[in-house]
Amino acid sequence: MKQYVKRLSALGIGVLVALMPLAPGFSAWAADANTLHISSGSEFKEFAQKCAVDTYSQGLTVVLDRDIDLAGYGSVTVPVFCGTFDGGHHTISGYNSLGKGSDRGLFRYVKPGASITSLTVSGSVAPEGTKSGLGLLAGRNEGTIRSCAAEGTVTGDESIGGLVGVNEKSGVIRDCVSRVTVTGSTNAGGIAGRSDGTISGCVNEGTINTDGDQAPTNTGGITGKSTGLIENCKNTAEIGYQHVGYNTGGIVGSQNGVVTGCTNSGKIYGRKDVGGIVGQFEPYVNFTYGTSPIDALDQALDQLSSLMSQLADQVSSAAGGAIDDFKVMNDAMNSIRDTAHSAGTEAIQDADVMIGDVHTAAQSINHALSGLIGDTDAFIQETSGNLDEVNRQLKKVRKNLMDVPYTLTNGITTATEEVDTATSKVQNNIQQAIDELNGAKNDLRKLATFSQTVSDILLGGGSAEDKLNDLVSALEDLGKIDPSARVERARKAMQDAVDAVKLMTDNVKWGISQSNTEIQVALRDANNALKKLENLASTINSDTAAYSSNAMNSLRQVNGHVSTIENTLRSYTSTLGDKGQKTMDDVDSQLTIINDRVGQMTDGAASTNTDLHATTQSIITTMSTVEDAIKNLVKVPEKTVDDVSESQGDSGPGRVISCKNTGAIQADSNVGGIAGMIAPELDIDPEEDIDLDSDKLTVDTHAFLKATLKDCRNDGNITAKNECAGGILGRSELGAAIGCVSKCKVETESGGKAGGIAGESSGSIENCAAQVDLKGGDNLGGIAGQGKDITNCRAMTRVDSDGEKLGAVAGAASGTVSGNYYLNEDLAGVDGISYAGKSDGVDFATFGTLSGVPADFLTFAVSFVADGKTIAEIPVSYGGAVDESLIPEVPEAGGTYGSWDEFDRTDIVRSQTVHAVYDDLRSTISSPGRVPVLLAEGAFSPDAEIDVRTWSPDDSQIPSGYELVAAYAYDIEDDTPMPDTVTLHVAAGENGTDVAVIQNGEMQVIDSTLDGSYLICEGAPEGSLLVVRRNHTVLFVALGGAAVLIILGLAFCIVRRRRRRKEAAAPDDIQNETEQTPNEEPQKME
Repeated sequence: MKQYVKRLSALGIGVLVALMPLAPGFSAWAADANTLHISSGSEFKEFAQKCAVDTYSQGLTVVLDRDIDLAGYGSVTVPVFCGTFDGGHHTISGYNSLGKGSDRGLFRYVKPGASITSLTVSGSVAPEGTKSGLGLLAGRNEGTIRSCAAEGTVTGDESIGGLVGVNEKSGVIRDCVSRVTVTGSTNAGGIAGRSDGTISGCVNEGTINTDGDQAPTNTGGITGKSTGLIENCKNTAEIGYQHVGYNTGGIVGSQNGVVTGCTNSGKIYGRKDVGGIVGQFEPYVNFTYGTSPIDALDQALDQLSSLMSQLADQVSSAAGGAIDDFKVMNDAMNSIRDTAHSAGTEAIQDADVMIGDVHTAAQSINHALSGLIGDTDAFIQETSGNLDEVNRQLKKVRKNLMDVPYTLTNGITTATEEVDTATSKVQNNIQQAIDELNGAKNDLRKLATFSQTVSDILLGGGSAEDKLNDLVSALEDLGKIDPSARVERARKAMQDAVDAVKLMTDNVKWGISQSNTEIQVALRDANNALKKLENLASTINSDTAAYSSNAMNSLRQVNGHVSTIENTLRSYTSTLGDKGQKTMDDVDSQLTIINDRVGQMTDGAASTNTDLHATTQSIITTMSTVEDAIKNLVKVPEKTVDDVSESQGDSGPGRVISCKNTGAIQADSNVGGIAGMIAPELDIDPEEDIDLDSDKLTVDTHAFLKATLKDCRNDGNITAKNECAGGILGRSELGAAIGCVSKCKVETESGGKAGGIAGESSGSIENCAAQVDLKGGDNLGGIAGQGKDITNCRAMTRVDSDGEKLGAVAGAASGTVSGNYYLNEDLAGVDGISYAGKSDGVDFATFGTLSGVPADFLTFAVSFVADGKTIAEIPVSYGGAVDESLIPEVPEAGGTYGSWDEFDRTDIVRSQTVHAVYDDLRSTISSPGRVPVLLAEGAFSPDAEIDVRTWSPDDSQIPSGYELVAAYAYDIEDDTPMPDTVTLHVAAGENGTDVAVIQNGEMQVIDSTLDGSYLICEGAPEGSLLVVRRNHTVLFVALGGAAVLIILGLAFCIVRRRRRRKEAAAPDDIQNETEQTPNEEPQKME
């Protein structure tokens, strides 16, 4: 019993375990608290509701255990997702997003770090309201979406994608598939409406904007607009609508990022800027900016402020150096005074007369210097007062000017005039200062000469009286020079220059203060610099005053030193002995010190003069810079544009690399196999193409543009209703096409500018090859219809046009054209002319040896394709013919007639693909004419015909008893196998006719029925027939003959009866009579 219970318990547990996965809500259980399993619509709805809090899904892993259907649960949407969602290759169906709003999808926001993998979503998204950022899987993606798929419909306005509405810069979408029908007015794509991130390895199989109800902008098989990376993606669906929409591409509508390794095989339609890979290729633009005029003015004013500080330092240094020199000279004078005093004490009695004379001369010098000192004091006092008055007047003028409301232009003009005035004034003042300093230098040299003269007098021969006279003369000469005054004048001139700059600075500040608020804010630092200049000017003024004061004190000391010289001379004249000579030696040494110091001051003055000159020249130059900066405030900024598509085409954004198109591309204008248009799209009107020089700038700008098409291939036919169609690009304003190959037909239906590579190109085309058949108006070329800078290209060109400017390489070309070769076929190089070294024509054998010619340009075949499958491929040599015996039969398709489309069978110079064409069989065919004489019923091809001819049969060929009505020979001509008999409808001509045909070698009347005016009968697909009627004359003869025979028969019977009666009456006589005359009766009948 216990064993039975154990077994029963084990069985129950096993059943429970087996049924657990089927129990509602069980799958949401998880051993790991950070993992959530979902297996029903209700569980997903509960999960979605919890995700309204962004932190809920952080670190959460969600696993979908089975397919679920959200139908009946309303509009279930995950508001924000931050975790990991593993779809387990299951499908969430029945998703439906209605209501109003934007950024809609099964997941509204997929945040950075989040991931969604292996999930298929089916349903529809079609909200009202703003309805932007819409996708079946996600509205906006900043995370990673991998190996997902979407099926259904998405409809909205802007950024509408089959899978994702907006793929942000950090977003990554890999290995996904879209089978969604997408409709959007701006930025619509199969995978994402707009992408700034990465889309890799994705496939679109859903149609995009194919209803034609609107004129959308930016429509692409993968994404509508991209600034990021699109790599290894594929579109197989039809994109766009005929003659409607702008910027339409098989991969991306508009892009300036990177597109690499992508393919398109779908048909692409639109109105303008339509391409097999990219509709509008906007160049990647990198700007560098020049200095703003406002910043330049600020820098110039800062430099001016620095130079003024330097000038002030130089003036102060010069003044300090002069004070030091005067101190040394004062010490030397003190030493001379002491020496003279000592010697004079010993010889005072011997030189009373000379001392008196020298003393008189010294008093004269003393008096002159005392006057100079007084004048200098008065001048300084007066100058200080004048400077104070000037400062007060400047502040008053500034205040008055600031009260006057001027416009920005008036303020700037006034400031400019002030700069001009200040510049002139500073130049004059500086020149005056230089002249005064040169004068001071000359005075110092005179002073040195005086010192040397005194030494020579004292050391030379002659009487004391002569020496005294010479000294007096020297002192008188010395009294006529005044280096201090010259230094003071130089100082004043420098101060005037400083004041002029200060005045100019104030006026500039005033002019700027009248400008708009924006410029005042921008010049706040400049105003601060100007304020510093004001303070600096005050400081310079104070330093200059201090210098003047010190200089005058030194001059007073010099006055005292002159008295010492007088004492020395007095002592010298009284002592002529050894002590006197020693005294003179001591005096001479001190005078040498003075002389050296004077020389040093002279050299210092020259050096100071040079430094001050350099500084003031820098100030003048800087003021010119300030003036230029002010003028530049109203100058139109310059723009420089450099196209680096060719030189920098191997890296960075602005590239379309290694892409291929095989789909047919059709639009009104700017149509290309790879790109429709290469140009910036800056205008709100997509009908307009942007002029690069029309931008409004505020500073000098250098723009580096890059739009590179490289190593791309197109095999799809290109058709433009109007103009600009190319095998690679329709039209380009810039950029470069490098190493691209095109093998197709290009046509401009009602316009021109068609080319194997470009319809119209202002960029460069390099190392490209085209095998192209062109059709259109003017400007048709194997490489470019109208091009610029075409180098090292190869072309095989055939042209169908009655226009002008037709060329095997280009219809028209400018810039650099070199190294191009074309196969000699219909046309010559550029505009029908071959230019050596630029566009050379060669024969096929030579063309095949050129580098850069693709291998498939040199082999030719006729391929026969039925229902998308190649039935046969027949190789053909260039200019050769197809072997008719190798042409395969068209595969049968029930109830239809199949035939090969028309193709060139001889003189083949291009590979051809011949498609099987199937048409419904015809049940009736008829002979030509308003009233056909013969019709046939059966199963005939659309091209079947009856060839009917009249003929004249011999009488022997007409059936006996009939007469001829009409005779026809006929032949049913058809490519389809014919049955042995067909139903013929033969014109009867009149009632009572029959049809006769050849049977068993002779013409026989056959069964026929009359249907209206036609006899219906069965007959062979070819042969001869007669329409006959019975001959009535023969009938009458036959009837007459029959009547005669009847009469003769009756007569015979009567005669015979009579004979029998006679024989009965006389049998023997009759017998004998008969035997004797046996032939008599036949002769009578005759």
